[in-house]
Amino acid sequence: MQALWDRGEATAEDIIATVVTGHGRHNAGARNLINRVLNKGVIEARRTLPARPAGLHPLRAKAWRGQLLGCSADFSLAAPPFLLNRSAPDDLESTADEVRRLRAELAREQTLISLAASLAYRLVGATALDQVLAEVMQALGRACEVDRVYMFELRPPRADGRVLADQRLEWVAPGIEPQIDNPELEGLDAGAAFPRVLASITEDRTFKKHSEEFDASERAVLEPQGIQSLLIVPIMLDTHLWGFVGFDSVRERREFMLAEESVLKLIAASMGAAIERRRSEADLRRAVSVFESTRDSIAVADLEGRIISTNPALLRCSGYSREELLGRHWIDVFADDTQRERLLTEIESSLRSLGYWNGECTSHRRDSSSYPQWLSINAVRDGSGEARQFVLVGTDISPLKASEARLDYLAHHDMLTGLPNRRLAQSELERQLVAEAKPFAVLFIDLDRFKGVNDSLGHSVGDAMLIEAARRLRARLRGEDMLARLGGDEFLVVLRGVGDAREALSVAQGLCARLREPYLLGERKLFASASIGLSLYPVHGSSVELLMQRADLAMYRAKHEGRDRVSVFSEELGEAARRALELEALLRRALEQGELTLHYQPRICLRSGRIVGAEALLRVAGPDGAHLPTAELVELAEAVGLIVPIGRWVLEQACLQMALWRMKGLPSVQVSVNVSAQQFYAGDLIEIVDAALARHGLPAAMLELELTESVLMQDPDAASRALEDIGARGIGRALDDFGSGYSSLSYLLRFPVDRLKVDRVFVASVPADARAAAIVATTAELARRLGISMVAEGVETGAQLEFLRAEGVPEAQGWLFSRAVDADAFAALLARQAGGDVYPGA
Repeated sequence: MQALWDRGEATAEDIIATVVTGHGRHNAGARNLINRVLNKGVIEARRTLPARPAGLHPLRAKAWRGQLLGCSADFSLAAPPFLLNRSAPDDLESTADEVRRLRAELAREQTLISLAASLAYRLVGATALDQVLAEVMQALGRACEVDRVYMFELRPPRADGRVLADQRLEWVAPGIEPQIDNPELEGLDAGAAFPRVLASITEDRTFKKHSEEFDASERAVLEPQGIQSLLIVPIMLDTHLWGFVGFDSVRERREFMLAEESVLKLIAASMGAAIERRRSEADLRRAVSVFESTRDSIAVADLEGRIISTNPALLRCSGYSREELLGRHWIDVFADDTQRERLLTEIESSLRSLGYWNGECTSHRRDSSSYPQWLSINAVRDGSGEARQFVLVGTDISPLKASEARLDYLAHHDMLTGLPNRRLAQSELERQLVAEAKPFAVLFIDLDRFKGVNDSLGHSVGDAMLIEAARRLRARLRGEDMLARLGGDEFLVVLRGVGDAREALSVAQGLCARLREPYLLGERKLFASASIGLSLYPVHGSSVELLMQRADLAMYRAKHEGRDRVSVFSEELGEAARRALELEALLRRALEQGELTLHYQPRICLRSGRIVGAEALLRVAGPDGAHLPTAELVELAEAVGLIVPIGRWVLEQACLQMALWRMKGLPSVQVSVNVSAQQFYAGDLIEIVDAALARHGLPAAMLELELTESVLMQDPDAASRALEDIGARGIGRALDDFGSGYSSLSYLLRFPVDRLKVDRVFVASVPADARAAAIVATTAELARRLGISMVAEGVETGAQLEFLRAEGVPEAQGWLFSRAVDADAFAALLARQAGGDVYPGA
């Protein structure tokens, strides 16, 4: 183009078009080159200009200037300074030097532009980008004759807003110290070190400075590297700032030419394009890898629904080959015939309105087998928003469905026996009530004394017994009957179509007999029984909850009546259950609100007629103000878990009352307190007793603990050790209700006690019943020989008293002497005795 201009074969417009085309969007460089070309044209034209007007400097006269510049007015270009500032037209030699210099600069610019175009082409087509980047920087540095060329990458902004920069590549001229390994440039805080640089490149602007223009932060980083001048341009990825590339001059202060700046901008733009292309290719490779390696089935379909691409997962899952799938409608692969029309309508509507669809469908394989699949369909749109293709992603959810089925099974079945659990049993009963409303019987089955098997032989043996019990029950039932395990050793049986009590009772008794048979578990031969409660629909209730509750009540009555039997629900049982609930509420309220009281029944010495002790008895007032039966209260408290806190209160209150009597100067007597099995084996009874005695300053001998045979026999070894500890403290030990339970003379050898209390059942029959009289007399003689005191309970007549005195029974208590009275009344009895009064007849 220069040669064409020189020969007059190119116009100014040709030059402008060429330069603009070569420089692309770098308009500043283009205008510079255009100016220089036009300046050159002015110089050539000057040789043929006519003589200037007299008295007017030719280069300052407006007409002369217009004649010189010709077309410059059209491009708004000013005359070059070297022309306008000359005072005389005689400096042709210096003007020629200037022309030569301009020609040299233009030639250099053309060389740099040509190099930039070549390097940009290499960057755009680079496969080994890092290597090409290094080569480009080397070529650029040599061509521009700079000391250092470098490239930095900016990390994404941190949470605190800081932007860190890392040097990635560097080229240095010979003799210049490299900075690529400078640790201070790794992770450099660009905002702190180069705030002006960061601000410029963020706005896609060049940063060009000399050393005297550096600010303090820039000087701290650049001066140690000896930098005199620098030129930095941003590297943009589309509109995103990726980093920057720069020139350094170390050996001298340097003015960077507009051509060098333009070339660096062109290279930076090409670097950004190459980096972005590499990222896009990497994203594409990852997408292809995901497409090929994902376990989900993927298909791409055209607007007609025909499959145009598939991944290997779809081929594996469906059993079809790629050739068999291409061109087929996706509905043939992803949905069966029963869903086809419904799915197509639903999906087409969703794709039109939303551009996607998600849902579950049943897909089929080439071998006609089917499997559940979660299908997602998305429209792929072009730049104008028009749908061009559809991508279908299917996930085989067979394992999920199997897991859901397994979880559902576990939620509704017993893991040990495989039987339905309480939830499923209740649900089935509800369904039966709604769907059929036919008579049926509900059996509530509880294995007797199963806890002892677990405790003595271990849970593995207990589990084996439960499995065998479930097997026996299932074998005795019909196919339409339901068997469930409710938990622990409880089973539920529903006899469908059985509304007659006799038929249901017969089946239940057969189950009882089957469960009674010996259990051969390994080398062990065990025996068990079951208690069964029975309720009938609709006779005993119209709801599942009520029928199960009433069968449960009947089962408890079977246990109460001796176990290994069947009990049918009756209204009396329901009334008893309601009363138990009312009593429980009453008992809880009395405990919480301090409404429990103790009454004391005197224990009389039959020789002196004096009070030697008392039995503390729990009293709770009913709704009518009358005291509720103590035995019933204690049984209920044991059943609902209140006996331990109540027993603790009784001990504390008895000790407090004895201390109050002593403070009043009344005779000291021993008070007996009944101890339940739960309280006795709780593990802290002795500590509680010691604390109560110490708190009220009482001698241990003033307190006596009464225990029944049934309590001691629950754990004989532990009971014997506990009685030894109690006796060692001087606390009295009494065996209550002796003779009424599983009495054995060996108990008197095994359990150390201080007193026997003969049950009122025997005392009530003497002296008329010879057998009862013989038992009482024998017990009295045995106690004497063992050195144990004896108390006869329930003495109500003079004849009974005379018999007891004749047999040498030392102590007695009963209504003949006094009923149980409150603390004040008992204090009055003690006061009378202090005055010399004794019980008549004693």
